[in-house]
Amino acid sequence: MLLVGEPGTGKTTLLLKLKEALEASNCLVVLPRRPVLSFDELIQACCEAAGVAQGPMDRMDKVQAFTNVLVERADDGATAIFIDDAQALSDESLTDLSRLTKIKKGDANLLQVILAGQPELVTRLSASNLPFAQECAIACKRCNALLPASPTNVFCNYWVEESINPQSTAGALH
Repeated sequence: MLLVGEPGTGKTTLLLKLKEALEASNCLVVLPRRPVLSFDELIQACCEAAGVAQGPMDRMDKVQAFTNVLVERADDGATAIFIDDAQALSDESLTDLSRLTKIKKGDANLLQVILAGQPELVTRLSASNLPFAQECAIACKRCNALLPASPTNVFCNYWVEESINPQSTAGALH
């Protein structure tokens, strides 16, 4: 899911309030304290939040340990990662983060991700083939019905249509 707004519009405040509410209902929420730029920093923050022992572990060990936490928590409570200032994430980090969202138990996804960032995040995702692009396009389309018309929403609608059916909107913005 995407949470997009200009600086100072309350994205961080909303994430903190949502984190507080979700943790009160037995959810594990990872919200790194500073912008995370690498996947290694992100998986480290996930392990710390989940209480995973911090001995000598390489990237794959940390991913496996966090995956084990997700599976163990599957019946007890949800797990979410909130990334503030997500426009600062590298393409590699976004790709690796997307892989974490594919972890399932049965048909249920075990991890939810909210990417919060400035409007350039939408532009960046829409101009790429990153794994989150299609998923975010669908979420953006669902949210658009609730929002008034604006240049950002018009662009988002275009992006959604283009990602679903590239031939239907070819040249629509020219």
